[in-house]
This record gives sequence, C-alpha cells and structure tokens, in this order.
Amino acid sequence: MLILFLKSYYSIILTIFVSGFAIFTLGTYCLLRRFWIRSNHPIVIQRNIIQKEIASFDLPQDVSAIAGDNVIATQLDLARAYIETNQKHQAMIILDMIVQQGSITQQEEAKELMNFL
Repeated sequence: MLILFLKSYYSIILTIFVSGFAIFTLGTYCLLRRFWIRSNHPIVIQRNIIQKEIASFDLPQDVSAIAGDNVIATQLDLARAYIETNQKHQAMIILDMIVQQGSITQQEEAKELMNFL
C-alpha cells in the first residue's frame, strides 16, 4: 500500500521537496548576503577604523592643566574647532570618544555634531 502511494504521488512529493529546498537555500543566501553587505559597508568600515584610532588616542598628560576639571568639555570644544577648520576626521575621532566617555548632555551634543558632519 505504501509503495502504491509513493508511486502515485512521487512527482508531487518530489516537487514539494525541491521547492522547499530551493526556498530554504534562497532565504539563507539572502540573509548571508545582507549580513555581508552590512559588515562591508563603507560606514561600518569607517566606524571600525575610528574605533581603532580612539583606542590608540592618548590624551597628553598636561590636558588636565589646560582643561581644569572637565576634560570632556575641552575635547568637545576641540571637536568644534576641528569642524570649523574642516578637519572632519579628527573631529569624528574626538566626538566618538565623547559619546563613549562623556555625560548624557555631552553625549547628546556630540551626537548632534556627528549628525552635522
């Protein structure tokens, strides 16, 4: 009985299996392609470069003498100066550092300046 059933519906079963496999393969390809495109997007690559530069970015020891108690506020002023002199890359590095280390208001102001860039 089972053999008769399989012989009768062989083409339907095979079509369903092949269609399901094709849909699964296409879906997996689309998801992997989307992930690969996002990870290789120029903005993502630039952010990774900026984060590496921030990790290697050390403040001079005498900044506290210049900045007083609020080093982050001085860095925010420095970022504004970089933006005014059209040195956007340096400003972006400092703004990203402020977003990571500053207070909430400083982070918001840094994000606004980043959006401006």
